[in-house]
Amino acid sequence: MRAVVAAGIVLCDRSPRIVPSAGYLAERCVRSGTVVDQSEGDEMSQAQRNGSRIMHTMIRVGDLDRSINFYAKHFGMSVVKKVDVPEAQYTNVFIGYGSEDSDPMIELTYNYGTTSYDHGNGFGHIAVGVRDIYAVCDALRAEGVKIVREPGPVKFGTVHIAFVDDPDGYRIELIDIGTGDYAEAGQQ
Repeated sequence: MRAVVAAGIVLCDRSPRIVPSAGYLAERCVRSGTVVDQSEGDEMSQAQRNGSRIMHTMIRVGDLDRSINFYAKHFGMSVVKKVDVPEAQYTNVFIGYGSEDSDPMIELTYNYGTTSYDHGNGFGHIAVGVRDIYAVCDALRAEGVKIVREPGPVKFGTVHIAFVDDPDGYRIELIDIGTGDYAEAGQQ
């Protein structure tokens, strides 16, 4: 197995995902028998050395089953944990790729009886790395998912992206990890 670290991104052959952090996750690759090539000057931060990492991003949803089905069907995520707290009238579902103890998750929070939320202007988007963004968007479109930004290169760049909205209106950026800097990092 092999992992490449470039521009703060670790690409592990054992996983099709791009994972952020040149420290904690690179160490995981090393511990799993993966060779890590670290770019010169790419030093680990204190947070990376002590195991700090992004745990999850929480979004409130109006229909838990609809949201679980959306992320599972269209992005291949799996429910990792479900916590129902009837006394407080909410349910949390952690969904993502891999294990909650090592991989970032999306926390879907359903508050009993609430069917929609105002997103405000502070939330940006969730990013999901994909391969062949054009085929992915065609498949999503065929499933009735609205593509709100058609796939193509970012302005003044070479990475190809697209945007879709989940059933609750949260924006999801699709990043083609076979293009631009992501592709270059994987070829080193």
